[in-house]
Amino acid sequence: MPTFAYALVKVHIAGRNRPWIFHLHCQAGDLIILCSLPHYSTDAVEVAEIARTRGATVLCITDRPTSPLIKYADVTFYADAVRRLLPNSITSAVAIAEGIIAAVANRRREGMDVHQVLDARKKRNAEVIDRTEG
Repeated sequence: MPTFAYALVKVHIAGRNRPWIFHLHCQAGDLIILCSLPHYSTDAVEVAEIARTRGATVLCITDRPTSPLIKYADVTFYADAVRRLLPNSITSAVAIAEGIIAAVANRRREGMDVHQVLDARKKRNAEVIDRTEG
């Protein structure tokens, strides 16, 4: 059974010197999830291209079929980012990402264990509040 894992990486990119790109480890059987909205990140496009070349499945969250990520995506979710009066919003993209995370967590036993622990903690906290207020 494949293992679900994730990594959060904060990358400082200075000019064209981007050594982080050489540390992108993915292969067939891996899933890479990318999100890029206008003004599209050239780094996200490059990561998608490398991941696809290495055989990984690429899931993209973007705003429209003309996004540069589309040509590398195996799966695409569209998130509207355009607003009339305000700058572009990432709200819909974040909602899609949270939905994907919840779906994966709910299908895995480890995810269900986390939900049960959090539910039990919430109930205990509510009981403590009721006793102190009552």
